[in-house]
Amino acid sequence: YWIDADDAVIEVGSSWVDIAHDNDAPELSVVPSDRTLWSYFDSDEVAELWRVLVERVRALQRGAEVPLRCDAPHARRWFDMTVTPEPDGRVRFRCALVFEEARPPVALLDKRSERDESLEPIPLCSWCGQARHGAQWLDIEEVVRVDRLLERASMPPISHGVCVSCREEMSAELLVPGEVGGSTP
Repeated sequence: YWIDADDAVIEVGSSWVDIAHDNDAPELSVVPSDRTLWSYFDSDEVAELWRVLVERVRALQRGAEVPLRCDAPHARRWFDMTVTPEPDGRVRFRCALVFEEARPPVALLDKRSERDESLEPIPLCSWCGQARHGAQWLDIEEVVRVDRLLERASMPPISHGVCVSCREEMSAELLVPGEVGGSTP
């Protein structure tokens, strides 16, 4: 997908549409031209890190590679996202699937699962896919086991954030002059 100089999503590829449908979010397959990339995030923390990355890519006119995990209920998936500056302040985002591993479905990740909004949301790290359990970040399957989520009639809501490890790694890379995601000028 591409954003313009005002950070509005101006074009999406067929993969965006496929992922929207695969994740039961067909409403995301048609992108209004006035919607900024940041409006797609449900976490100010995550949006801010991506804003800093995009600003850095534009300022240095250098691409960045960002490894990230984006699981489906039935699979663990690791991607490499390339963020590339283009003319007129546009930025291109391209994801490549690095590895996918099947697993038994995790109801917590299934958008169709009934949610109990009275429960505290379970934060998922937007980079590594781990879930916060108290002060710890654990694999999602471990949180399901420890919280005995399989015994519940409905799932808690999910929110997105950044675990301590990923925040430190991302912040360190963004704060190193001339470097973004391992790229150098």
